[in-house]
Amino acid sequence: MKRGVLMRLTKDMKIDEIKKIPELVQVSDYFTGRRDGNEKDEEGCTFQDLNDKYNTWNPQCMVYGVEALIRNGKNGKNCVYSVYSQDEIAADPTRKDVKLIAFPGEKEKPFVILCAGGAYHAVCSIVEAFPVAAKFSSMGYPVFCLNYRTWKSWDEQVLPMALEDLAAAVKFISSRKDELGLGQDDYAVGGFSAGGNLTAEFGIAENGYKKYGLKKPDVLFCIYAVLNLKDILEKNETYLIETMFGRGADRETVEKYDVITRLDKEYPPCYLVAAEDDDMVDPENSRKMYSELSKKNIPAKLEIGKSGGHGFGLGDGTSLEGWVERGIGFWEQLQQQKGKERI
Repeated sequence: MKRGVLMRLTKDMKIDEIKKIPELVQVSDYFTGRRDGNEKDEEGCTFQDLNDKYNTWNPQCMVYGVEALIRNGKNGKNCVYSVYSQDEIAADPTRKDVKLIAFPGEKEKPFVILCAGGAYHAVCSIVEAFPVAAKFSSMGYPVFCLNYRTWKSWDEQVLPMALEDLAAAVKFISSRKDELGLGQDDYAVGGFSAGGNLTAEFGIAENGYKKYGLKKPDVLFCIYAVLNLKDILEKNETYLIETMFGRGADRETVEKYDVITRLDKEYPPCYLVAAEDDDMVDPENSRKMYSELSKKNIPAKLEIGKSGGHGFGLGDGTSLEGWVERGIGFWEQLQQQKGKERI
């Protein structure tokens, strides 16, 4: 298809063919980024096929996100950025595919970084981050979807590696505000499932923003996030633990990254969203997190929907539809309060 012609996508189109659209070529490798060499979920599939495989992956929402990427590509500006410099990549080649995919917004508004999930084996941005980024962008917020490093071998620790990527992304964006059309240092971080864990880990001072010398996020959006690692450890559910910390990881290492027991009074405000019928991440994670935040008088909001399952992303067609708008409302209230405190 020629550049300049807006292609209307449908849920029955082959994603492999859509990736060949000129405006998508630079971003197509990061629809479901992964490092383990396995086939990506979308290969050979339509949007509807993905929904047939994973019934909470909404095909219309995926179309919505990809169409926004096509529109973004039509302005002729670069929308994919390498988080690390060439020297940093030369020093550690695993950093090569750590990328930010940009969605435009208004200069005066704070920016958002989104981290899709994928059990720390993939970064399923086509399902979660791109649709939600398109929604934030439509409401004027500049957004950057992070393709962070995931699992490659059982001898490797994903954490703190992925946290280094998130911290480097914040530094990259903050140091290039003029180039990126940004007018603010204020920002939020949001994530889904394992990406929600990464987001929540970033709020722990000793592991996240403070460790890397960064400004505290205004708010964390933790969507069906993995938060209670001690509980997973007690249940002997080793797959995720071994993915995050390598085989043979000791209890002390795991507990260092347990969000619920590590959060302190400096933790950022939080917007938590989960579904009661989530069969992959127990919504009790979000309830316990909300309880701990409340005990420490940290501003927080909890949404538990009756339905939605796991991987609902934008939430259209579920009981959680509209969570992005409600989450932005929560964030804007925090911004207003901060403004009053500055006066």
